[in-house]
Amino acid sequence: WSLEVQQCAAEVRSAQAMAKEASSCTDMAEQAARRWQEESMASEAAKAEAREQAAEQVAHLQQQMARERQEHEEAHHEAERRAAEHSEAQLAAKQQSTSL
Repeated sequence: WSLEVQQCAAEVRSAQAMAKEASSCTDMAEQAARRWQEESMASEAAKAEAREQAAEQVAHLQQQMARERQEHEEAHHEAERRAAEHSEAQLAAKQQSTSL
């Protein structure tokens, strides 16, 4: 009977050791899951920040292109105005020389 009690106690200790090991494995798995979730959230935050920065850069480039286009159009209109003035001055000079 004493041998049976000792065997039963050994089985209980073995079962307790397995339960402790399983609990330790569960803890490690939970920690790994938390780390993965934190890294995933950090990764998503980094992606969101990168998208936001890219959108800001695109908006800035669009504004810059619009300004440059406007400056180009203004310069083109100024060149046309000067060409028209030059033509008018040439025409006036020609008419003066013809009327003399």
